[in-house]
Amino acid sequence: MILSNKYVAILGFIIFIAIIIYFLFNDKIKSFRQINNFTDKEVEDFLNTFEQRNNKNFDPQVVANYYKVLHPLCCLGDITKMYIPPPIEPSKSVYKNQLLFEQKMVDKLKVDKNSVVLDMCCGMGKVMQNVHKLSGGCKVIGFNIEQNQISKGQQEIIKNKLNEKVAIKYHNVNDNLDMLNIENNSFDAIYNVQAVTYIKDLNKTFGEAYSKLKPGGVLFLNPFLLLPSYNPSDEKHKKYLYETVAVTGAVGTYRNSEVIDSLKSVGFKNIEEIDWGNSNKQSILIETAHSQFGNIKHLITLLGSCGILSSNTVKLIKRMRQGADEFIKATDLNLFTINHVIIAVK
Repeated sequence: MILSNKYVAILGFIIFIAIIIYFLFNDKIKSFRQINNFTDKEVEDFLNTFEQRNNKNFDPQVVANYYKVLHPLCCLGDITKMYIPPPIEPSKSVYKNQLLFEQKMVDKLKVDKNSVVLDMCCGMGKVMQNVHKLSGGCKVIGFNIEQNQISKGQQEIIKNKLNEKVAIKYHNVNDNLDMLNIENNSFDAIYNVQAVTYIKDLNKTFGEAYSKLKPGGVLFLNPFLLLPSYNPSDEKHKKYLYETVAVTGAVGTYRNSEVIDSLKSVGFKNIEEIDWGNSNKQSILIETAHSQFGNIKHLITLLGSCGILSSNTVKLIKRMRQGADEFIKATDLNLFTINHVIIAVK
């Protein structure tokens, strides 16, 4: 049977659209496939982390189990980089604000093509690659505790031909940096984006960062912080914190005074804390992400009901979103913040 020109044109158009969709959403398709193929044990290990992470003396494997599943879930939406930035320009997307945040961070790090930078808890290294680009070509070394993200990051770095300037290594932020064969006075700057929560001993980790920085080097932190209005004796506040810790992946929760006092105690000078949300409603980008993943949840639930996606996939996206409403309420009450940055100089 010979197709008419009309049907050939329609078929060609459908194939063209399919190709466009594939290239536009290839990473998301891969993430759907990865999530759908998680074993029952991997799903159970992920779900168990929500209780296990309430213990500050957590097993590092708990965090690895959490991020092994969380990362592909985040890749379905706008937070592949694994953080929600301060609303620098609230009218723009989460991703656009990430780029604005990273530009401001590089400006504060004061690095250039000759600099060497350390990313403490780097995920799969997407921020590292942008820091390299924005600085004009600095060398960036990062470490992470979850092997899947490390492998994906290494593949992407090689694909982008950055492997001579950008490198990811396996390391636990609570272990000694000497394990990475890093000499003292090696780095022009060190940064940590929303992962201070995994530090068990601030003095130890900040002390090591201090020793690895060159004189005049900059330490940049964007931590999850408890604000002065948070009252640990208030049951509502405690409930907000419990749910917020679950949805953000937090473990340790620190007040800004604890972080700043620790930095001072190990020798850092010229310490400043800045609200990079520009006094905008700090929950606005959290609401944006929550809404986006609400739509994704509806899609996954529909595909699950049709038997296209597994029941585990539906279970995972539902658990991922739990606690987001409380996080939004708590930030609107100024109990917690992810908008502040703390900058210190050796």
